[in-house]
Amino acid sequence: FAKGMVSSYGVVLADQLGSILSGGRKADATVTMTEEDVRALELKVFMRLVRDRRSLQRVAHMLKTNKPLDMNKDFLKVDAKTGLSPDQLRQTIKGGVNLKGEPNAVSKALLKKLKPSFDAAANAIAGKKPANENAPTSKKNKKSQPKK
Repeated sequence: FAKGMVSSYGVVLADQLGSILSGGRKADATVTMTEEDVRALELKVFMRLVRDRRSLQRVAHMLKTNKPLDMNKDFLKVDAKTGLSPDQLRQTIKGGVNLKGEPNAVSKALLKKLKPSFDAAANAIAGKKPANENAPTSKKNKKSQPKK
């Protein structure tokens, strides 16, 4: 995540997957998890993630481009600048829990820090490049124009 190899939401997804694979909040070495327990936990996490805006953006991008959003370099550049730690990213999932098993209270401040990432994803879905790449360079334009 810190090197821009995976998106900030990739951290959230990996955390949620780890929760399923480890048996969730109430599992430890002494608790036996049945297949039904794991399936129920998987459904709970899936329903939590499918309601998240970032999941919907990834689905929309995949449907439009046939490529994962997390492979879009322009998106990853913006997303890497959120400045959030993995622990803060865990707190951005509504209905999720922190490492202590306490429910997340999704703060507006964390969501505000993620706004550039949301916007970059929306631009990638729309096929737009970041603003600084769309602007023509003035040096090239001046040289290519004939003098009057």
